[in-house]
This record gives sequence, structure tokens and C-alpha cells, in this order.
Amino acid sequence: IGTTDDRICHVTCSFWVQPKEEAVVIHGSEHSNHRRCSISSARTGGPPCDDRSMSTPHTATLAFLGAAGTVTGSKYLLNLDGRRILVDAGLYQGEKQWRMQNWAGLPVDPASITDVILTHAHTDHSAYLPALVKHGFRGPIWCTEATIRLAEIVLRDSGRLQEQSTRDAVAGGYSKHENPQSLYTSADVEATLPLFRPVGFDEDVDLGGVLARWVRAGHILGSASVWLQLEEE
Repeated sequence: IGTTDDRICHVTCSFWVQPKEEAVVIHGSEHSNHRRCSISSARTGGPPCDDRSMSTPHTATLAFLGAAGTVTGSKYLLNLDGRRILVDAGLYQGEKQWRMQNWAGLPVDPASITDVILTHAHTDHSAYLPALVKHGFRGPIWCTEATIRLAEIVLRDSGRLQEQSTRDAVAGGYSKHENPQSLYTSADVEATLPLFRPVGFDEDVDLGGVLARWVRAGHILGSASVWLQLEEE
């Protein structure tokens, strides 16, 4: 594990797709200044994991683009053989040093992200989505139906608050910028909502070479843990 700055943690590994089912499970946790991340393979059938006679090598990179050094702003970028899947897209909240990270942008072009997988609708996991769309993301956002319904409320409220904060800064004259702008607008929110794609619990969803399964997390309505699995070639 190596850190490129205070926000980003990377882990890289090589793994193989076996002739029968093999799942890649991604585990990660962030607590204050402590970082942990790992990628492991879990057998669900077929020959032992060290049998590579009929396997194809793959490389996965997992980057923690948020919730590093704090517990908000969750964003996990999974690069699978060049394909970029973002798990969660949350806003930083709390102290100013963290809220300013919302303006820092991502280390990759949002337009290069193929899919977003959303675990639940809390602001620190979902409310950066309109900023992604503002800067070029046009892919599907996969999550449960209940998460979509809650995210519609959360994102619209967040867009309204972004605009209100900008108006207040202009009226109060306390912004250091001559023409302060919102992180995103209500129009960006409305452009985001059609990208949502509903998924069911405990069902495999084919993302094109990657299978995803949402498992109930018992956190808030619609929340899930997500299992990602490479399909055989």
C-alpha cells in the first residue's frame, strides 16, 4: 500500500480467473488516520486457487479517493484491466479542510469512469454524483430501488443548498472569489437522476465482464454491501 497524498491510498495485485467461478472480494475500511485495504479471491467451486493451468491474468488497482484521514467523502476507484468503476461518490463534510477537498477534483477524468456503484444514499456516499456529471461522467449509476428514491431527495436538497450557499456568499460579500460558483447546481442534479439504474438484492448484475451483487447491509433503507466478480473469458 502506498500513499500519493493525504486523500488517496492505492493497492495493486494480480489475480486469475479460473475455469469455474472465482470471486474477487474487495474489503476496505477507513478510521481517522488509519488505512486498511485488501483484495482477495474467494473460491466458490472448481480447482484449487493455485491451479493456473487454464487461467487468464488480470490486474486490479483499488484507489481510496475519499474517506482517507476522515470518514466522509467515500469514493473507491476500482481499475480492472483499464476499466474504471467508482464505488460510491460522496461529499466531504465537517471541517473546512475536508470540505475544500470537494473542489479538488479527482485524479482521473470523470468521463473515463464507466460505471458508478452506489452502496447507499447518505450524503457522504452519494452527493458528489452531480459534480461527476458536471465534469463529464455519463455512465450508469447502479444501486437498489430504495437508494434511488432516497438519492433523489438527498441530491435535490444538496443542489439547493449548494446554490443557496453561493447566493449567501455573494450577498454577504465574504467569498474571496470575485464570481463565486456552486460546486454543482440543481440542473446538474436533474442531469444525474436519469443515469440511475435499479438493481435487486441478491441478484447478479452483468456490468459487461464484471458481475455485481448487492447484499443487504441493514444500515439505512436500500443500503447494501456489493460483491464484485470477474466473468470467465
